[in-house]
Amino acid sequence: MGYRDNYQAWLRDFAADAQAVAELKAIEGDEKEIEDRFYRNLSFGTAGMRGVLAMGMNRMNVYTVRRATQGLSDFLSANEESRRRGVVIAYDSRRMSREFAEETALVLCANGVHVFLFDALRPVPILSYAVRHLHAAAGVVITASHNPAQYNGYKVYGSDGCQITQEAAESITDCIEKVPYGAPQSMPEAESRAAGLLRDVPEEIVDRFLEKTLSCRVAPEAEAPLHLIYTPLHGTGLEPVTKTFRRMKGIQFTCVTEPPMDIFPPVQSPTRSCGRLCAAVLSWRKKKTRPCSSPPTRTATGWAWPSGKRTGATLCSPATK
Repeated sequence: MGYRDNYQAWLRDFAADAQAVAELKAIEGDEKEIEDRFYRNLSFGTAGMRGVLAMGMNRMNVYTVRRATQGLSDFLSANEESRRRGVVIAYDSRRMSREFAEETALVLCANGVHVFLFDALRPVPILSYAVRHLHAAAGVVITASHNPAQYNGYKVYGSDGCQITQEAAESITDCIEKVPYGAPQSMPEAESRAAGLLRDVPEEIVDRFLEKTLSCRVAPEAEAPLHLIYTPLHGTGLEPVTKTFRRMKGIQFTCVTEPPMDIFPPVQSPTRSCGRLCAAVLSWRKKKTRPCSSPPTRTATGWAWPSGKRTGATLCSPATK
């Protein structure tokens, strides 16, 4: 089928979705836009898939998320033990992240796969820790990492809490390619919970992760106090990073409060703009104060020295067990 055929098929197959139809009809006269949205499926690899938020095969939307999840479910269902061990799902502050996480959970539940869903924003390292701690078969994070705010993504992690291998990505892709866009089914949330298929991730997971992180400190009893100014860049790091600082001896910090937002207002590129934001925060500094920030997905935390040079420090590893 050509891109025009795919476009017409979506208008036909999702006719009951008024919002989707309205969006697709709005581009009816834009041949270039139709081609870009429908000339291929959104690609899936070791980093999962990511794309611009919009309707279409080559975009991130509820239908591409459901299809990818059905493929993941089919991949896991080859082993009954994997279905029982289940999948842990986390999400960041991007637009549609919570909705995509819920869609992922309910499609998995409809296939009899057990799900642990975080009830609040959580960074990637905590997802990785939860996968290992709960002995899950896989993890999914709804995030697009460093991409601009109009993007979102779907990243899959293995039972070791690490990004899936090329072999696993190819097997999941094979499963996804067999799924028609309109085929995936969802189980209602109330029914999923009543059946014991959908559960929240235990709150203790976050505390255990923070304890494990603190146990990795090189100099846990530093004599000189360290003064920090911290910014979460509107992302997932606010709660875990500030909780960690409060548990560390000798750490005094001020948080430049930036509540999680889906458009990263001061940041053109969520990860790569850390340096510019740190440089701006330097103007707030007192003597011997170290500004620091975490990217919105909070895969690491870094600090900037008053000289203007930047140093990044990984506080925790996704493979932390």
